[in-house]
Amino acid sequence: MMSANRKILLVEDEAIIAMSLSLELSKAGYFVDHIISTGEEAIALVDSEPPDLILMDVHLGGILDGIETAQQIQAEHKIPVIFMTGYEETEIQKRSQHIDLNALIKKPVKIDELLKVIEAL
Repeated sequence: MMSANRKILLVEDEAIIAMSLSLELSKAGYFVDHIISTGEEAIALVDSEPPDLILMDVHLGGILDGIETAQQIQAEHKIPVIFMTGYEETEIQKRSQHIDLNALIKKPVKIDELLKVIEAL
């Protein structure tokens, strides 16, 4: 079970969604340490300041998508990743076979559902 004082890295390229999720998580007592928009930034940040949990959109604005980013991060770090997507789940589950997929949440994200997943980790 994840305690509320742990650091969450939010990787989301849509600013309004990122700010809304950050606000909702803060209200629930979680600490969103950083909000970044690309996989490349996520990899660099995790290497210097590893979070306790990564909340990551599957489709990001950069060269790497969320799944490729998680593969690279998890090759070096054992950090749980919760994916968010508005796309077909089966394609994502197929592509994410080689990573530790902790959860897949459909967009638009329902905060109660997200909190239950976070609390279960």
